[in-house]
Amino acid sequence: SFHIPEHSLPSYRLALELGADYIEPDLVPTQDGTLVAVHSVDLNTTSNVHTYNNGEFQSKARQSEANNNEWGYYVNDFTW
Repeated sequence: SFHIPEHSLPSYRLALELGADYIEPDLVPTQDGTLVAVHSVDLNTTSNVHTYNNGEFQSKARQSEANNNEWGYYVNDFTW
């Protein structure tokens, strides 16, 4: 993660180039079953989803028991 953003194809390639024995991606399914490589299911931690396109997705904000009832935007509420 020092050289390249985590959970991206370039980071997986670099890990292999550096001799990693295996890669363990964090995969989370979207509402329609598309797998997304992302460390946190709450998109607030890695994106600007709350302000994207003048707040287009504000209605998707919710609390999640899986995230200690924190408000957020969760991958599994979106479709590809």
